[in-house]
Amino acid sequence: TELTFTPKTWAAARDTLALREQGEIMLGWWHSHPGKYWQRTSCAKCPPERRRVCPIARNFFSSHDENLHETIFPKAYNVALVVTNTEEGLRQALYGWRDGRVQPRGFFIQPHPDRFLEAIEAVAIPKTHETTCP
Repeated sequence: TELTFTPKTWAAARDTLALREQGEIMLGWWHSHPGKYWQRTSCAKCPPERRRVCPIARNFFSSHDENLHETIFPKAYNVALVVTNTEEGLRQALYGWRDGRVQPRGFFIQPHPDRFLEAIEAVAIPKTHETTCP
């Protein structure tokens, strides 16, 4: 399954912000990866211990994601959040600009201001999937 954001989509988002006249900006965007589904279909023959380390079970920023971010969100403060649904639960990763490239960024999920949570490590584009999961 693939979802495509067209130029018309982004124009509508910008027009909506302008119409609200609140001085808002588009800070970034988010999307999800159905890792649990991908694993059940493309990794069905892999043993469970191999599925746990499979690159598609981790967060990644695909070349399509990177192209969209470079085109629509070129400002230094623009970020992208990826939420991947894995067999172990939801995993989040944040990406943003560093040294002129889109790279994993650190972040914290803090539902309670008095309690800190550990950030989950983000992983770059999974080029090893074919060799890990035949």
